[in-house]
Amino acid sequence: MIDLKDIVKRIDLIRKQNGLNQEQLAVELNTSQPAVSKYLKTRIPPAEILLKLARLGKTTIEWILTGEKSYLYKDNSARQVNEAEHSYDAEWSLAKKIALMPAETREAIMTIIDHIAGQGK
Repeated sequence: MIDLKDIVKRIDLIRKQNGLNQEQLAVELNTSQPAVSKYLKTRIPPAEILLKLARLGKTTIEWILTGEKSYLYKDNSARQVNEAEHSYDAEWSLAKKIALMPAETREAIMTIIDHIAGQGK
């Protein structure tokens, strides 16, 4: 089910995770700040903006719209999910906590996660 209030929360989470204010998010999405303000209050973004938001948030349009199937993009192609190993609630809780951290702390956490996952050099 699509709920505008929940969509707004997920868009705002993507904005916060990237340490962006509304004007900066508008630049990232190649749109205006008033349009971003509407996306954060009263309007579902058009498909092209949803796609840019999904890429910015390393998630899917489906997750933005429904909160389900939070895949992470890998190399801009195949997505992998092992639902038995991942709890959506735990991922959402962790994402919210990380989103509220200062940008420098978020970057350090991502470096640590990449290193643990064997992606960091």
